[in-house]
Amino acid sequence: MTVYDLARFVTEPPVQYMRLYHPRLPWYIDVTASDPVGATLQELFARIHKILSSPISASDFFNTDVTDQERGKITMAWRERCQYNKELMSQGVKRVDFLMKDCIFIGLAKGKEGMWEIKTRKC
Repeated sequence: MTVYDLARFVTEPPVQYMRLYHPRLPWYIDVTASDPVGATLQELFARIHKILSSPISASDFFNTDVTDQERGKITMAWRERCQYNKELMSQGVKRVDFLMKDCIFIGLAKGKEGMWEIKTRKC
């Protein structure tokens, strides 16, 4: 992907704001364009990266929406991502770990209520 590709708009016609979701993520990812015309691929990818590389809070992990089985899978995804590197492990579980093995981005699809669904596949 080139700098030119990253400067292209995410949608046609361009939009100023997008709300993204993924079935495995309990958070939305909001993308707001810096250009009044619309959001670029650079902005989309940067925002997804920023949100998914953020550490989770205890309430994200220990709540009634996340089952014990899911917590186990998230923990395994975290260990695999860190490859038992103590420095990485000290940073804790990150939002990307909620994707478990579905961590390859393949695109977006129009979703419910004007939002966009993040489509992924297994690593």
